Amino acid sequence: MSRTRHLGALAICLGALACRPPAAPGALAPAGASPPAASSDELVERARSFSAAGDHLRAEQYLSAALSQGADERRVLPLLLAACVADQRYRDGMQHVESYVRRHPREQGARFLLATLLLALGHFERGMQELEGVVAVAPRHAEAHYALAVVLRDQIGDAAAADRHFREYLRLRPEGGHVDEARGSLLSQLSQPPASQTEATP
Repeated sequence: MSRTRHLGALAICLGALACRPPAAPGALAPAGASPPAASSDELVERARSFSAAGDHLRAEQYLSAALSQGADERRVLPLLLAACVADQRYRDGMQHVESYVRRHPREQGARFLLATLLLALGHFERGMQELEGVVAVAPRHAEAHYALAVVLRDQIGDAAAADRHFREYLRLRPEGGHVDEARGSLLSQLSQPPASQTEATP
């Protein structure tokens, strides 16, 4: 499964989690300055302004400060991850998500994000383990079934296991965005018998 495909999936996840427009930018602090004393909500809004201005490193700093002041992790995590991804600091983003998942092991959406980042960074075995954990607890998580199927097919070479997850994805999302690929990867379609063998005997 290509890094580009995983990062595309990650972008979709982030869009779904953090689709709120940023606040109008206020006065920006000098580069390298520490986040000022402010409420967690103010720090989050200033971080949004930095992200809107393209300063994702400072956005990350302000979001981290907001967390230290008790900001809602579920609100801040997607913004932190988006800031890291925008600067292509995927390992930093992965560390934020790993830390969150350790504190909230039952949140399968965050675990799926972690798996996506692991796969994008080439950690296929760990990514697959996280995906297996997601589908074990949340068997209706269609995107996790799809991602797991692709890893099993492309990285592990287990076509039979991939087939099972592609079929589950198709059952859960019969009109999903990966339907054509999933259908084309089914073993029943990859192993069609020759036409001469399918003709009825006279």
